[in-house]
Amino acid sequence: MPDGRKPGVIYTPDTAAAALCRTALRLFLGGKPAEAVYSMRVFDPAAGTGQLLLAMLDEICAAVPGVDRRRIAAHCLHGMELDPEAAAICRQRLGGGQIHCGDTLFADIRERFDLVIGNPPYVDSETMTRHSGAAYRRRIAGRYPCARGNWDLYIPFFERGFELLEPDGHLVYITPDKWLSKSFGEAFRTRCLPYLVSVETAGRDVFPDALVDSVVTVLSSAGSPVMTVGEQTVDKSTLRGPYALDYLFSPRLDLIRRLEAMPGRLKDFGRCESACATSDAYKLLPLLREDSPRADNLRLVNTGTIAPFASRWGGRPITYLKHSFQRPACPRREFMEAFPFSYSRKTALPKIIIKGLNLLHAMPDFGAGYIPGKTTLIFHSPDPENLLFALGIINSDPVRQYVNERYRGSSYNKGVVFTPEMIENIPVPEDKTFYETVVNAVRQILAEPDAPALQDELRRRIRDFYGDDTDSR
Repeated sequence: MPDGRKPGVIYTPDTAAAALCRTALRLFLGGKPAEAVYSMRVFDPAAGTGQLLLAMLDEICAAVPGVDRRRIAAHCLHGMELDPEAAAICRQRLGGGQIHCGDTLFADIRERFDLVIGNPPYVDSETMTRHSGAAYRRRIAGRYPCARGNWDLYIPFFERGFELLEPDGHLVYITPDKWLSKSFGEAFRTRCLPYLVSVETAGRDVFPDALVDSVVTVLSSAGSPVMTVGEQTVDKSTLRGPYALDYLFSPRLDLIRRLEAMPGRLKDFGRCESACATSDAYKLLPLLREDSPRADNLRLVNTGTIAPFASRWGGRPITYLKHSFQRPACPRREFMEAFPFSYSRKTALPKIIIKGLNLLHAMPDFGAGYIPGKTTLIFHSPDPENLLFALGIINSDPVRQYVNERYRGSSYNKGVVFTPEMIENIPVPEDKTFYETVVNAVRQILAEPDAPALQDELRRRIRDFYGDDTDSR
């Protein structure tokens, strides 16, 4: 950490701490009388030096004028902290209180609490293994069912905090937002969904040192059939596993739902794959050279040289693994000998080559004359008309907007890092007339590449079919 803090220690700013505690206190009080605060039990499982517990004390005093501050601090506020020095500071700042030194994840805590509040450690799997050891990580995974995959440390803190709630209690945490969509959060999303009350964005600016987008999550041990996500009220029965939740923040949720109600998917028309492994990309580099007009060469394209319906190869330089080329190519025979298996098979297919990140653009390679470079995807089908249809769909405005909004947690530079699953699951209508319209329009676009009005017309037709509330930005 920049100031010598231990890994995962991210101090909660005053404004964020106050807002979190205000939310938690409102949930507890509900319709209770003000005196109920004296029976309230609040627990912070990663108390640090007491920032959240002090904020809770301040919020209680502000909400209930004349309350006995010392009595609240001594009897209502509880916490546990692994660092003895931090625990001592927390105890001192509260003027006493029920603050214990220990590991919340494994401590024998018999009490149950009305509120569990926290800013649990922001420690990813690599940092945790490096600083705490693989054995400790395995021990946590053996204790907590949601600690699966490449999990971050706040995941078991969610589980432990929820275990410690009273039957009508609430958990309120501020954490990174990655659990909403990443694969390591799948087990937790599935388990917590019945109890999830709300998720609100806190933004990236809350913790400047952490460089993560943060969310405030509320769980209720009583459960709820609906939840609030941003400004949306969501009926949980409409969600489908594995319950990626990031898209629910989208202002275009109606568009997402309308498209996903369509019966077809792009995988009905072909298959999408990653173009190559990272090791293949490095193996290819020494084989590349500037193209010669008479040579039987394969041309290399990457994300910077793929445009809608066309290649920019030769028209702009390519930077490939920090090496610059103007017209990068590889002799076909050398390529096939160097990559006798998967990479050569994919390159030899009639296909569409898709940018792998940021902008959803796709170009045709029906003659198999291009090598799809690192971070690109390919879409292939034995049916040439299916390739034309997929090319039109992938390059359309509604689909671009759908992918950007549906997979907000896979963002890169305000775009998305695309995967084969995303492409294959693009919704499409089951309509023969629509299919034929797209196929014929794309065929005409490819025959007349210098006629941008044809692309505009196709985009308009697709936009009209998918819904006229999309735009062409």
